[in-house]
Amino acid sequence: MNVSTLAQTTVNQLNIYLFFIFGDPSVANPTFAA
Repeated sequence: MNVSTLAQTTVNQLNIYLFFIFGDPSVANPTFAA
């Protein structure tokens, strides 16, 4: 696994955690992971 893939995976996981914590789909906006 290269660094960029690891970073992307980490960001995606953080977005999922934030979504469950806040329950706000806008928090998991994919543009943040662009």
